[in-house]
Amino acid sequence: MLDEGALVAPRDTVEAKRRVVVFLFSVLRAYILRVGCLHAGFLRVSVFDLRGADQQRRREQRRGESQRD
Repeated sequence: MLDEGALVAPRDTVEAKRRVVVFLFSVLRAYILRVGCLHAGFLRVSVFDLRGADQQRRREQRRGESQRD
């Protein structure tokens, strides 16, 4: 009546599809975490760079004012 192989094959394909989906989500998660960390690091560095540039500009303005006096 029913072929035993026909019943086994769908279960195997479902398990294989589940493993592929789990693998793809793990790859996607790793990619998002890496890009997120890089982006957060970039923002942190750029904010510090902006602060440093602002402080440097203030120092130069103070030096210019003291040289004029």
